[in-house]
Amino acid sequence: MISDSKLLNHLKELECNLLLNETRINPEKLDEIIEDEFLEFGSSGTIWSKQSIIEGLINAPPKKTTVSNFKLNRLSDDTALLTYKSHHDGTDALRSSIWKLFGDDWKIIFHQGTIIKK
Repeated sequence: MISDSKLLNHLKELECNLLLNETRINPEKLDEIIEDEFLEFGSSGTIWSKQSIIEGLINAPPKKTTVSNFKLNRLSDDTALLTYKSHHDGTDALRSSIWKLFGDDWKIIFHQGTIIKK
């Protein structure tokens, strides 16, 4: 089993890849990282499936998001909760993602964003 620190670094890298504009416009890359049964509760209140999130990302304008405060909580040997804070366009949000191991690949199965009111 991979150590918590290595898993944190690996999942952080995957999560940050999802924020890169070059990943967000690449449906093949998104398909590799996002599990088929993916579900997201967006900070806007929108509920997203894998297909709808890929379509939404491909058609969205480029954006710059910064992230910080990553924390890992193992839920089981093959499932982990990753939490962090994001900042985009003057808005901060608390974010949580559940990642699951499929064979040798970690894939995101759930994500939620909650805007931090100022």
